[in-house]
Amino acid sequence: MVTERKNIFKRTRKRGKPVQVLGLKISVDIVLSIEQDVKYLCALYGPLSVSRSLGISRTALHYYKTGKRKPKLLISVAIQNWAKEERDNENKKSGQVR
Repeated sequence: MVTERKNIFKRTRKRGKPVQVLGLKISVDIVLSIEQDVKYLCALYGPLSVSRSLGISRTALHYYKTGKRKPKLLISVAIQNWAKEERDNENKKSGQVR
């Protein structure tokens, strides 16, 4: 279970236009994509550190983050495991152990 902050669009009575409700917490059971994992790791450590740790160029990391390219299987497994480990560590620090 992952708790995420999302901006949600809700319908209002004001001319029927969707309005953003900012920062609602949602608990979702989802499989996070490679793009989300790369963005999370880059937010924690910075793109240069992440690319050096994975042994890839910053340009390739940027393409993975924007979804223009898909990484090879070995790199994608490494990214997923690293991001999962970091999220678990973050949950343990905040006291929200599964």
